[in-house]
Amino acid sequence: MSVRDDIAADLDSLYDVVFGFAEIVNTADRHFPGIFSAEYYFADAGGSVGVRATSPALRTQDEHALEEGEVVTIRGTEYVVTVPEADGYGETIHRLRTV
Repeated sequence: MSVRDDIAADLDSLYDVVFGFAEIVNTADRHFPGIFSAEYYFADAGGSVGVRATSPALRTQDEHALEEGEVVTIRGTEYVVTVPEADGYGETIHRLRTV
């Protein structure tokens, strides 16, 4: 078994919606498993007041990668893909913003 085969098997278990970390996400014409995160961060511009914000992102297997500008619905909220970034190991991370 090659390293690529090992990675593919690991990704299949990661994107299992029952036993893995994935949930079903939807576009206008398809649905597929993805891993959503919306971590909070504190942006400090060097002054006395910072800004709290979220950075929503969606991870998918490359076969389900979205294009920039595509709209995806996750947990009832619509997001537009601003930047899709393939990681070279079978996943694409999509930076999102709410519609």
